[in-house]
Amino acid sequence: MSRPPAQSGASVKPGCWPIRPRLAILFSMTRPASIPRWRASGVAVIDWTGEFIFAFVWLTFALSLGAIILLLYLIRRGQAARVSSLFFLVPPVAAIFSYFMFNETFGPVALVGMIVAVIGVAVVNRFS
Repeated sequence: MSRPPAQSGASVKPGCWPIRPRLAILFSMTRPASIPRWRASGVAVIDWTGEFIFAFVWLTFALSLGAIILLLYLIRRGQAARVSSLFFLVPPVAAIFSYFMFNETFGPVALVGMIVAVIGVAVVNRFS
């Protein structure tokens, strides 16, 4: 197995790859998988409006890079159980955002599911 490249000035644990090369590899692997699907959809022209650029920048930097850097930071601090439990909050948070942003509604079963997810995450984070 090859050793990770050394970076000047970076504090990297022995045997660990720095964050930037890992993210570059991760994101470069999604492009070949997405291009055939994009071409097959028939939408080959991008309308570069202000809304599209804002959404693109938000999804790229805030959600993708920011979330993965936060995820790797928390895992590095030894809080893998807490980090993995946070994934269960994604559907409730998305539903709450869609309620306020798009006036979508959710029924009592969805509300009960959200409450169960929040309680579960709270229990895991309290006792781990």
